[in-house]
Order: sequence, then C-alpha cells, then structure tokens
Amino acid sequence: MQKSDKTRNRMRKSGGRPSSTISIIYHNSIQFFQIIGRIIIVRSQQFQFSQSLFNQPPKRLREIGKNINNENLKDNI
Repeated sequence: MQKSDKTRNRMRKSGGRPSSTISIIYHNSIQFFQIIGRIIIVRSQQFQFSQSLFNQPPKRLREIGKNINNENLKDNI
C-alpha cells in the first residue's frame, strides 16, 4: 500500500506521468543532436567550399584537372 501511495504522489506532482522527466530528457537530447548534426553539415559544406582547390581561378583549375586526368591515365596503362 505504501509503495502505491508513493507512486500516486509522484504521478500527481509530475502531471500524471511517472516518467515525465525521462521523456523530457529524451526529447531534449534528440533535439540537441539534431541541432548539432545540422551545424556539422553546414560547417563541412562551408569548409569544402572554402577549400575548393584553394580558390584558384578557372583557367588554373582546368590545367590542374587535365594534369590529374593525364596522370591517372598513365597509372592505368
């Protein structure tokens, strides 16, 4: 009897749900990780953009691309 009274009081205090604190923590952690995931994705995109072959002009990029292709062809043969 005493145990059930305790749980009833706990449920009354927590708005009728005995595990409300656990569910609140669970939902907050999910939101937290979603936000962190979004930040990581945005940051990685920014980093890739800023590192795109050290922001070289288009003509130089074409030369680099040709050199890479030629080297790859040599390696394959």
